[in-house]
Amino acid sequence: MSYINDALRKARRENKDDDWPLIDVFSTAKTETARSSRRLWAAGILAVLLLVTAAIALLYWPREKQSRPDQPKPAVTAVLPSAEKKAVAAPESVMLEEMLRETSETRPDARPEAQESTVDSNEIDVRYAQALKRQNEGQLDQAEALYRKVLEMDPDHLASLNNLGVIFMQQNRYGEAIASFNDALDRKGDYVDAYYNLACLYARKNDTKNSMYFLKKAIGFNPEAGQWAIRDSDLKTLVNLPEFKKLVQVPKR
Repeated sequence: MSYINDALRKARRENKDDDWPLIDVFSTAKTETARSSRRLWAAGILAVLLLVTAAIALLYWPREKQSRPDQPKPAVTAVLPSAEKKAVAAPESVMLEEMLRETSETRPDARPEAQESTVDSNEIDVRYAQALKRQNEGQLDQAEALYRKVLEMDPDHLASLNNLGVIFMQQNRYGEAIASFNDALDRKGDYVDAYYNLACLYARKNDTKNSMYFLKKAIGFNPEAGQWAIRDSDLKTLVNLPEFKKLVQVPKR
């Protein structure tokens, strides 16, 4: 840019005007460029801020203004007691009907054969529970009738055969008791309860030989039967026998 300044000096000399200031075009242009750059940066930053503000407004403004739909209040219904709770106070016949009805309602898509099997199983369980309750309460005739009902539905129900034998033994019906215990053993040869009860039955009849035989069988299948025997009053005729003492002694460890 020096040629511009030289021309200005020449013109100033010709005009004899020394006060005419020199113009530094390069410096002026540079200053203007800097100012323009700052303006552009400021405008750019402002534009970015405006865009960010607009984006935030678009994201959040509709959510703040949108009204939430009214949520329907849940209907309040009376809570009925479960079948299990009903059964506590309900008569036993009603309990059985309730269980059978629930079984058929909860499995509507099951095959008829499967439904019948499930119903029979539930009825057996109910009848057996009723019989056991009657037996524990000393109502032996009612318990016997219920056990027989179970055996009509399931002739292989071992617990019913065994408990029937116990009822017969309590009523001194020893022949029927032996037959009932033997029926259980015919179905399950290692059924400990039947062996043990036969030992008690023969001990009550003072038949120590047969009593010891069946007690050995019971302890052979389940050593815990020896501990039952120590506390069982039905086996009091065996207590003083050396064979009995040896049989029920606790093995050394």
